Amino acid sequence: MTSFSLKARSRAILIDCYAFAVFASIIMSVLNIVLFCLGDLASFSSRRNILGSSLNLLISLILFAVSTLLQTGYCFLSLNIARTGHARIRDLFLGFRYHTGRLVLLSMALTVIKYLCAFPLVYLIFAFLLQGTRTSMFGVSLSSDLQFAGIAILCLLVSALLYGVFYLLYDQALFLFIDHQDYSFLQCLRESRRMMYGHRMQLFVLNLSFIGYWVLSILSLGTAYICVKPYIAVTKALFYVELSGQRDPYGT
Repeated sequence: MTSFSLKARSRAILIDCYAFAVFASIIMSVLNIVLFCLGDLASFSSRRNILGSSLNLLISLILFAVSTLLQTGYCFLSLNIARTGHARIRDLFLGFRYHTGRLVLLSMALTVIKYLCAFPLVYLIFAFLLQGTRTSMFGVSLSSDLQFAGIAILCLLVSALLYGVFYLLYDQALFLFIDHQDYSFLQCLRESRRMMYGHRMQLFVLNLSFIGYWVLSILSLGTAYICVKPYIAVTKALFYVELSGQRDPYGT
């Protein structure tokens, strides 16, 4: 199970359904843009008091839940393509039909883990933006651009290390929820951790192999991501299929 073989299989599968996969990606992007705009509108419209802030927080949580359910639906769609070579648009809305509460809890747990892993890098960005200066960071006086660059590289490396050590252990949790909807969110996390022992480096290398596509997506302001998202998603779904051995869990 190498990155090269998984990506080759993904390309072969997508030959016959790439247009559909891109169409589903467009729908996901449009829905996410709508959710983002609704969040901005709610934030702009809320009064600057306790009631307004509480309402804004509630709306943000609802939008987060909806976004989470859609993301799980896209994982389900990608998993179906990986296994059978076809899927349906209604697959995008799986999260709205089954065990919504457990799914939201699982996604919240994964989000917390992800942000904890990214904390050093996030702190670096916010410290730079809020202070508007590079005079100090983490209590260390920075007298030159070289020192700041050193701290920045260190933060990036620490975040990457935390991501590789911790978050990748739980990367299969959403796929496990899709295949085992009787699992609690804690069972999904535990089973993902069990599956990923000894395989984190494989997944890390697989994710790293897509870095060129991520750069292209950034340079195109996200436009290219609509086209490459199916390729990335189906490849990662194939990784789960190989790791779990569940090529046809529903007997279809």
